[in-house]
Amino acid sequence: MTRFFFLIALLSVTALNFHCKKSPTEPTGNLSLTVEDVSCTEAWVKITSANFQNTSALSLFVDDKLNQSITLVNGDTLLYVDSLLPNHSYKLKASVTTNNQQLTTNELVATTMDTTSHNFSAGGGWQSFTFGEHSSSTLYDVAIIDENNIWAVGEIYMNDSLGRPDPNAYNAVHWDGNKWELIKIGGSGGWACRTVLAFSKNDIWFEGTIHWDGSKITVHQNGFPLQPNGDGWQINKMWGTSSSDLYAVGNGGNIAHYNGVSWKKIESGTTAIIGDICGIVNNKDEFDKYLTTGEALIKLDSKNNATKIEVEGDMFLSVLWGKSERLIYTAGNGVVLYKNNKWEKVDKPEINKIYGIKGQDYNDVYGISAAYAILHFNGYSWETISSFPNHVFYRLDVKKNTTVAAGWFGDKATITIVSRK
Repeated sequence: MTRFFFLIALLSVTALNFHCKKSPTEPTGNLSLTVEDVSCTEAWVKITSANFQNTSALSLFVDDKLNQSITLVNGDTLLYVDSLLPNHSYKLKASVTTNNQQLTTNELVATTMDTTSHNFSAGGGWQSFTFGEHSSSTLYDVAIIDENNIWAVGEIYMNDSLGRPDPNAYNAVHWDGNKWELIKIGGSGGWACRTVLAFSKNDIWFEGTIHWDGSKITVHQNGFPLQPNGDGWQINKMWGTSSSDLYAVGNGGNIAHYNGVSWKKIESGTTAIIGDICGIVNNKDEFDKYLTTGEALIKLDSKNNATKIEVEGDMFLSVLWGKSERLIYTAGNGVVLYKNNKWEKVDKPEINKIYGIKGQDYNDVYGISAAYAILHFNGYSWETISSFPNHVFYRLDVKKNTTVAAGWFGDKATITIVSRK
């Protein structure tokens, strides 16, 4: 795939300060209120009614002021409250009128999250590195283990010991906190590695089936149903909870799952390119897997049954990130939220060119932009934290106060480390 085509296609978590103080749930008349989640400016509140009637009228009060009135549709209803202030405590209570009787919930206090700092220069700053001596070198993906242990993969063309162009590309680089080491995965290199996933320093996966255990490389292809070098197909991204629960996705709508022993193909219901996968916790504390296909999200439930969620308007979904299913960030042609099961375009000039996104919490989200910049969302506002003229980034990763973006600069591979101290 040429770089020009990729750009056209691309454009067409330390948890921080989650704090929710709840009064003991003491329902009045079998009616109770709990806060399920908060961000800097939002709260998700659950009303539970044992005396549910589908004609019950509910009123929610925030700081003793009426916030919303609805008709209950079931006994457990999730309410969404927005336009709140960061790091602010709010009193919540609700009343329900049913069968000419009014029931009132317990009162509780919800404290919204504080914002995180946009300041990546004081004591932190950034470092940028380039690799490659001939041909066109590129880095396609990056994984942070910690600030002194970073892996990036791609294709890097260097000269041999005699100064002649080596046709067998290096396909990985490793950062030890002081310097980068160029690596040919498997010993010979010569092929472009598209994706890396690190569970720990001794548990790292490359290109779906290649595993590093800290001392040796092992290829796990038992039952692998997808051929990365066949018919132009490639693996684009991996996600998993462990090395015995690993997913690989790629072109042609292909999805494979590894259970620690063998691989199994999962039917996606599409033949489109799957560009990204992210596991997001659902309301049962299980991971649903969300995948991007450009013009849709695909949701795999805990049994790996696929559901397609169509986009709206001129949306294009390249990548995604989410902490919970209540609020999922997507990017491709700007940032679009899949919030409360509905699409919501974030229409701000500074982020309309974001095509890559990764976060750690609602108040710590990062984007890479076609304007050669890395941006940060602190839970309340977006701000450009670093700008790198003519640096084109494919992917980024974030861990605690370290953000790394990988891609190319001219005919060289490039990687940038941004630190917040």
